[in-house]
Amino acid sequence: MSVYFTKKEKQELQEVIVNYDLIEIAPDYMTPKMTYLFYKPVEEIKDFENYFLTDEAVEHCISNDGMGYFAGARLIDGWVETYFYTANSKALRHALKEKLPPSTQHEIGSYSDEEWRFFFDKLTPNKSQTREINNRFVTQDLVEAGDDLNMMHTFEHVFYAHTPSQREKIKNELLDLGHTVVSEHDNSNLEKSNVLVTQHQSDATLKTINDFSKSTTFIADKYHATYEGWTTDLAQS
Repeated sequence: MSVYFTKKEKQELQEVIVNYDLIEIAPDYMTPKMTYLFYKPVEEIKDFENYFLTDEAVEHCISNDGMGYFAGARLIDGWVETYFYTANSKALRHALKEKLPPSTQHEIGSYSDEEWRFFFDKLTPNKSQTREINNRFVTQDLVEAGDDLNMMHTFEHVFYAHTPSQREKIKNELLDLGHTVVSEHDNSNLEKSNVLVTQHQSDATLKTINDFSKSTTFIADKYHATYEGWTTDLAQS
């Protein structure tokens, strides 16, 4: 599954597509060669996500005939940069080059990357980017189920702290943000056994969810606790 996100590198905003399925298996030592294909589309790309996820030529390119993994892509200065991991870089370079339309400006090459460093350093989302990607998935599921994201929702949050004092500090900060406490108890079967469950109300638009999940994650990290995440029920008009 190809997933879009943005990241900053050297103070510049980059648009990135990552093969999200690879995060669970990377690195695959059977495919130690990074192969890249950069090409300049004829027309300017104004919506990289839509272009990459719907263009038939892109799909033809990244399928790569089973010769390796499509790892991800970036849009930089009007060039589409695509990246693959393979065991046979020569064959893959040849196949990719054949798929390009005639006279397309392009660069193609390979190098050894057994540990998949490029994938982890340049294409994989960090913790906050992953959180926002997961929020997008959930809000899309809500909409598909008939939810009205602009309506008021009740969100439930779960935290796991090491000590009662840490849990108390988290609770106090959340109360200041308008949360109410649902429960707080100990679970001796967990490493972080001090459990806190809270609720708050807001709309379920992606911006709102990204804002509050950033705050709740920050508070949990501040006290070395774990924020399990949020849940909500459908709201329909």
